[in-house]
Amino acid sequence: MSEMTQEQYDGLKMNWAVQNGGTSPDSVAAKAGYVYNLFNITLKKVLCYQSRWGNAINLGWAAPGQAFYVRLTKQNGSEGPIVFGEPIALSVVSGGYIQYQEGRRGINLGWAATPVFQWSFVGQPEGETVRIGSVVALHNSRTNDCLFYEERTFGINLKWVRDTGKFGDWVKVENVISGAAAAYREAKSYF
Repeated sequence: MSEMTQEQYDGLKMNWAVQNGGTSPDSVAAKAGYVYNLFNITLKKVLCYQSRWGNAINLGWAAPGQAFYVRLTKQNGSEGPIVFGEPIALSVVSGGYIQYQEGRRGINLGWAATPVFQWSFVGQPEGETVRIGSVVALHNSRTNDCLFYEERTFGINLKWVRDTGKFGDWVKVENVISGAAAAYREAKSYF
């Protein structure tokens, strides 16, 4: 795979919007409860806890509007508006705080019991307030990369932008096998 241009990288990273059930462009703020969803623009679903087999992080997808799954925590512990570039911790109901963790099956993410301030919203000038419904990128300081939706063989269909096109070989094989099986069933129905 050839080197990705900055324009291509920027296009892939802008893959999320913060939702709270409202439509007004209120500011996204750190609050005590689970009052937000991370809506994936590509999939049109929200990030949630989902039990997975093996050593993959237990993350999955849910329809928007069903419940709120995400809590955002500021590094200084205060409540209030979150700004672009500000370190935050990201917690998912039933899972805990999401952190970069090497050695996991699928994307290198794991759970922490306490806040881990590895995340920030990027895509607008640093210091600008993050607004409900605005398209954002979710940046991890440990990887210095952004999280985005793309199919992969193991774990949740999330990758780091620099990994686009990687780790999907079995998805391609499964699609070929699935297509061949469907064609076989269809052909068999004629006899």
